[in-house]
Amino acid sequence: MDKPIINKSKGIPVAIALTVIAGIVLVVLGLPSLRGLRYQSQAAGQAKYDYESGKKFIANIQTTYTSLSSSGLDKQLSVAAPADEDIPSALVQLDAMVSKAGLSLNSLSPSTENGKTDINIIVSGGFTNLQQFMKLIETNLRPFNVQSVSINSFEADGKILTAGTYEIILSKNSIGSSTGQSINSGEPTTVTSQ
Repeated sequence: MDKPIINKSKGIPVAIALTVIAGIVLVVLGLPSLRGLRYQSQAAGQAKYDYESGKKFIANIQTTYTSLSSSGLDKQLSVAAPADEDIPSALVQLDAMVSKAGLSLNSLSPSTENGKTDINIIVSGGFTNLQQFMKLIETNLRPFNVQSVSINSFEADGKILTAGTYEIILSKNSIGSSTGQSINSGEPTTVTSQ
């Protein structure tokens, strides 16, 4: 039997053509896939970094919380920024500040309107005591926003006395942000004489 003669010269160009076609298909279809893999690899690396950073952040928060709890600062923090307005506690604090400043408390009344709580305080005493009271409000752990101060001074023997009745309106809607306003600072706090 005679073996068929294979023309090797025709098989080589076909093999080269098939190799070139396979290379073109690989380049056309494979490069976008490789780019996608590179992007996914970078995204996975970023996600891993974010996860590790988040774990460290949470560990820092837990360490800080443990430190605050063990030192008793968590109680001070709950006084400075209570979960709600806690008006009764605010009234007790204000009463204590009035007494500490050497003023007499005439009236202490809260009122709430449109989600905003104002506390109207009427005190009597000397102007220096009023300044001391304002300083106590400014440096109090729990912030208060002084809306206005009205001074009713009185006259005796032709002289205007510095002692009088003072009406102070505090706003409790600014929990957590102390305004730091001073009666002598010229800031938005208003002082009016009646």
